[in-house]
Amino acid sequence: MDYFELYGIAPVLQPDPQQVQKIYYLLCRKYHPDQFSLSDTKAQDEAIQMTSLVNEARSVLLHPDRCLEYFLRRQGILNEEIKQELPPDFLMQMMDFNEELMDAKLEGDAETLNRLRLELMHMRTTMTDEVKPLLESTELPIDENAWKQLKEYYLKKKYLTRIEEQMLPSH
Repeated sequence: MDYFELYGIAPVLQPDPQQVQKIYYLLCRKYHPDQFSLSDTKAQDEAIQMTSLVNEARSVLLHPDRCLEYFLRRQGILNEEIKQELPPDFLMQMMDFNEELMDAKLEGDAETLNRLRLELMHMRTTMTDEVKPLLESTELPIDENAWKQLKEYYLKKKYLTRIEEQMLPSH
């Protein structure tokens, strides 16, 4: 079942969190297994499945990256079978960045690490600013070129997130 249909809201890339939360509570009450304690096993099983679906939908709808991924998969633009390609210039930039990051970590160069963190934040902000109108759009569907732009943004952001995780101090 489509998460937007389940929640009865318009499909947008950034749903209103308050609306999602409000509907979540209503759906939890409606499908809570305790409501079906006197029902047959089939109805109880369906309630458990619906509760699980309601929870999964909430976690997707409230998380912008997961919601974007959901839409990209829903549109058939993003899937596991297709090798997800990033532009060669971005990959070259990331290769240079990773090399500098590795050197700075090996040398314990805190100044370079801080500069790289700021550079990464700037890259992320610039990327987000480029697609912000698409992300905040209240109308779907958007054209094929826009979906391609969103897919590239998603894949780049995912790549940058992995680098950020590498930059976290290890405990």
